[in-house]
Amino acid sequence: MLPKSSKGDLLLSATKKSIIDDTQQGVKVPPRGDLGGRLAILDIGTGSGCIAVALKKKFPNAEIYAVDVSTDALKVAKENAKLNDVEINFILDDILHPSFSYPKFNVIISNPPYILISEKKEMDKNVTAFEPGTALFIQDNDPLLFYRTIAKFSQKQLNPGGILYLETHRDYAEVCKTLLLKQGISNVEIRKDISGNDRMVRGFLENKCIKI
Repeated sequence: MLPKSSKGDLLLSATKKSIIDDTQQGVKVPPRGDLGGRLAILDIGTGSGCIAVALKKKFPNAEIYAVDVSTDALKVAKENAKLNDVEINFILDDILHPSFSYPKFNVIISNPPYILISEKKEMDKNVTAFEPGTALFIQDNDPLLFYRTIAKFSQKQLNPGGILYLETHRDYAEVCKTLLLKQGISNVEIRKDISGNDRMVRGFLENKCIKI
């Protein structure tokens, strides 16, 4: 797989482990009846495609969709998918102003921009060198813009019982949890990354999940 930043590595590790643990433990798998028995996963802001590729490798029968606003990012993601011999539905779209006609999903994943522009000077150059600014930084006056947008999007596009996974800034995990609860996402919990920092929130559209 082509190189990716440490930001991507953190979410890849956390997301892959969370989803695989959830399914292998038979905990919270969305019912598939409304989707014709298929498992459909959407990766919002796929970047290099590392998460989408890893999930397709783990769940080969799943339909994986990966969206990004950057044509350059999608080019890299497609190369990664080709290198790993997996088929993924790549979409060029802006989640803030979506124009694509999305199907329903069982799982939505996103690693949205959450680093404040004011924190840019503190960032490791190894991160900023590999990621475009649009993938990393958000205006200081609205750090939760993407979380509100994705939560509203998930209300429409998640199958009942569908799961939402979001990476967060460690300082905003609790705020993000509260936001999701207000947006109708239930059973929201915060998960830590490999360094012990609050890094991910996970929740369900409705409490109608089944075991596998």
